[in-house]
Amino acid sequence: MNKVVFAVGLLCILCKARGDTPANCTYEDVTGSWTFQEGNRNHGKTLNCSDAFDPIRKIKVEFLFPDVAIDQYGHKGRWTVIYNQGFEFVINERKYFAFSKYKQQGSNITSICDRTSTGWSHDTLGHNWACYSGSKDTSVPAKHHTAIAEPPQPGRHYRYDYGLVTAINDAQDSWTAKVYPQYEKMTRADMMRRAGGRNSKIYQKDEQCRTDPGCYRHYATRYEYSSSSPSSSPPYAGKDDQCRTDPGCYRHYATRYEYVGGFYGVCNEALMRRQLVKNGPMSVSFMVYSDFMHYAGGIYHHTALTDRYNPLELTNHAVLLVGYGYDHRTLEKYWTVKNSWGEEWGERGYFRIRRGVDEVAIESVAVESFPIP
Repeated sequence: MNKVVFAVGLLCILCKARGDTPANCTYEDVTGSWTFQEGNRNHGKTLNCSDAFDPIRKIKVEFLFPDVAIDQYGHKGRWTVIYNQGFEFVINERKYFAFSKYKQQGSNITSICDRTSTGWSHDTLGHNWACYSGSKDTSVPAKHHTAIAEPPQPGRHYRYDYGLVTAINDAQDSWTAKVYPQYEKMTRADMMRRAGGRNSKIYQKDEQCRTDPGCYRHYATRYEYSSSSPSSSPPYAGKDDQCRTDPGCYRHYATRYEYVGGFYGVCNEALMRRQLVKNGPMSVSFMVYSDFMHYAGGIYHHTALTDRYNPLELTNHAVLLVGYGYDHRTLEKYWTVKNSWGEEWGERGYFRIRRGVDEVAIESVAVESFPIP
């Protein structure tokens, strides 16, 4: 069966990101008046904004509740934070995205939420690219936190906690866990990358690439929806790199994308069901706990059981939501989700998870795109 790739035209798809940044800036930090400096708009999409640029225009924008942007000339547009990483706004037929600024010294992170790193802008058709940066007209106190450390002995091979698998199956009957022998061929660092990576930590549930093209986890830049099995997708590598898909796949492109509900923070189960039926598969993210690694089938929910031998920090993992249903045996509502860990995992590469209760935050940050026919 033919595969179909949806390539979503986000600013970040060309910013050569290497996953998440450690910034931690909230909606409240961004709301208010900003001044932006923008460079020449005569560049193509390969523009590298890691280099210094000469600002030639000043743009003043006020970001209002819930998602209204107004510039100094009275043009109205929309805006949203992108998780806790940065923000995007579209105004006067032009789109802007930048990461929030931060400094890192060793494991110590300082988020500077009243300034942006150098970002990218282009018109809504994807042309006339420029670099820009911004600063908020009122200061925001800096935030300090510690980055996720490597797991203890990151090069040590994963040691299976067989008791955890037994305990999961004894504790509930909604889903089953099993042993995956291939895990013991992986290191602890490999397992952390598999679950989302060190920079995907969620610092606080309600809060919410740097310079090279690649995948940006929390506002999905590219995902693959396959009409065949997950095993026919590009193999899961568990490392920071560019997104790669089979060049022989038929591609649909989209220039419009958004959080379900229109902006960050309003996503919910009812909206997700409606948009899934209307527009097709969407990207979702959720928190990966130790028990999920052993999922074999059924309707997943977190059991609060932990792995004695492999202490891993809580991370965030992006997957593809493809359907929903209701189990008449357990009387549970569920989502059907395509994972990226291969066909031998879960239900032939897919898993089901409780629906309607925001299980492990899966209903918090769904992202939909609108492919061009």
